[in-house]
Amino acid sequence: MRFQDSTPSQHPIMPGVSLALFFIYLEMLKAARSSQWSGLGASDWLGVLVGGLFYTIALTLLVALFAGAAKRFGMRLPAVAIFLSGAIVWGLLSVHREQTPTMDDGIVAAVLAGFGIAVWLTSWMVPVSIQRVTAAFGVFWLSGLTALYSAGQFYLFSPQRAEVVTKYPLMYLSLVGFALAIVLVLRLRTRALCLAASAGVAVPFLVLFGSLHAPARNGEEARPNMVFIISDTLRADYCSAYGGAVATPNLSALAESGVRFDRNYSLAPWTLPAITGLFSSQYPKSLTPDGDHKTWILEMNRYEVDYEVPTLPMRLEEAGYRTGAFTANAFLPVVPGMMFGYEDRASSHPILLEDNGYFNQLPLLSATFRAWLPVLVDIRPHNTTQDLDRYAQAFIRRHRDVPFFLWIHYIDPHAPYDPPEDLRRVHEGPWPFFHPYVGGEEWGIPILGKNFFVAEPDQDYVRSLYEGEITYVDDFVGRIQDALKSAGVADDTYVCFTSDHGEELWDHGEWGHGQSLHDELVRVPWIFSGPGLSPRTISNPVSAIDLVPTLADVLGVAPAESWRGKSLGPVLRGEEEVPADVPIFSLGTSNKSVNNPQYMVVRGTYKLIQIDGGEDVLYDLATDPEEQSNIASENPALVAELGALLDEWLASFSPYFDAMPVEFNREMEQGLEGMGYL
Repeated sequence: MRFQDSTPSQHPIMPGVSLALFFIYLEMLKAARSSQWSGLGASDWLGVLVGGLFYTIALTLLVALFAGAAKRFGMRLPAVAIFLSGAIVWGLLSVHREQTPTMDDGIVAAVLAGFGIAVWLTSWMVPVSIQRVTAAFGVFWLSGLTALYSAGQFYLFSPQRAEVVTKYPLMYLSLVGFALAIVLVLRLRTRALCLAASAGVAVPFLVLFGSLHAPARNGEEARPNMVFIISDTLRADYCSAYGGAVATPNLSALAESGVRFDRNYSLAPWTLPAITGLFSSQYPKSLTPDGDHKTWILEMNRYEVDYEVPTLPMRLEEAGYRTGAFTANAFLPVVPGMMFGYEDRASSHPILLEDNGYFNQLPLLSATFRAWLPVLVDIRPHNTTQDLDRYAQAFIRRHRDVPFFLWIHYIDPHAPYDPPEDLRRVHEGPWPFFHPYVGGEEWGIPILGKNFFVAEPDQDYVRSLYEGEITYVDDFVGRIQDALKSAGVADDTYVCFTSDHGEELWDHGEWGHGQSLHDELVRVPWIFSGPGLSPRTISNPVSAIDLVPTLADVLGVAPAESWRGKSLGPVLRGEEEVPADVPIFSLGTSNKSVNNPQYMVVRGTYKLIQIDGGEDVLYDLATDPEEQSNIASENPALVAELGALLDEWLASFSPYFDAMPVEFNREMEQGLEGMGYL
């Protein structure tokens, strides 16, 4: 039995398109199975379209070539031409994938052989055109693509997403394949094929839309939402919202509509003690003074969020809130108690170097281009901020019909610094980005460690990258606010923005964080906006110890007895003022600190830093905001008075870990190493 029309050499486009859709399915399946997959943005869709066009052209030419060659020798082998074309493309992709056969190779070979057999069987059983057969094959994989994308979106926050996006689309494809087989075998009209195609492609999208686009909440719903945004390593004084030179228009707008705490102090100058203390509303413990490396690693493993009593998200969950946590700090997800109470959660790894460009949703093609046409693909740090934005917007769309609490922890502006080119104050520098970790040496970037050093001429370039990162985060803060408006819940939602700690950029001779308690490391933003607040700026100092009690108060949740902080809800509502003379404390403890530990107290405009075994340092922040002049020797009475406050504070809790041995938390240890803490 012969095909009704000519061989693929005369009409190779449909076989080429069909094979291209199969390879795009493979690519997107590989991408969606990755733990770093967060959906597709506009540029990703453009990359998929361009990649699909590339596959279509290449495969169409190959099909025409093989079918034409066969025709010259008097043979008609459309199935073989299709199989060989696909096999060659897969072979070229595999050169930069694995060197030995894998299960993937078997799957691809089976699909290509199945396509060829389907062409041959259909021609033998029914005199149907090859165009119709290959069109059905294309519809089959296009339906699979929509099912794959829909499954990925529906299970976006599921830890089993890799399994789900593999299994469920294949189950759906079995139904689509059965329907298409009936259309071909019964030789139904073209409109039947078009109807099957439309249904196969549309059904997954319709199911996804109906499942994840909840109606807006009834205006009579009394409980407000909360979006709690933490931008890692963000010092306040650089932001234009705090009088700095770096443009932060969205933070400025947030501050104008709400309350800006001008002098908010972190609990510690690096993440683990700062964040665990913040969420526990307890002062963090110090690493053992003069401890060895093993002791410090063991103690770092013991930082946790106190979960002996219900945490804030657990309390909110019990009160009927939908809770979500999306983080880009590598070790936060494995900190004990940190993720308790969050129903939806996802994380994104910040230190990962990866192919970047239009083809990052097509990993096989991207790897091939990187080897043959490197101009098309850059290697950059993974864009975790973009990931978290997609997660957050998906969460808001899904839960706009119920009260929700959403925590977003951007890693930016923490290193690696890699802002978009248009956000860089200095465009020419020694490296394309600043990645002081393993992998950065490929570009000559100094690796963080004992011998870490950045030459003074390059320091301003590093500062400019940090500044660009701040503006980049500010842009995404604006996107979150736009998402709230689009979902119709902006008027019912509080937005709280802060940071865990700051960053030293050679202000006192060093780079990074953890090494001191100077303001560039512990003075961080705190902006609160939402319904019923009295917009203003609070000038007196406040502490991150009060943040969680404030969130609980605003959302109508009772505080825990273990919380050390006090709610500033009355201050937000304009019912009270922040007293000027309340002492604010912070603890500096790090395995990289030469003088460990350090203690800080701020009262009014004066700031005392006590260094264990060293001298006292006193600053008057009103006249010396950059902390360049130690006036302790000139004010012994004030030093004694503030020192007594520190003694009283340290006596109110256990400032050190006990001697109880613990095992290594390997996941946390790897995260600490990746972030430069070990």
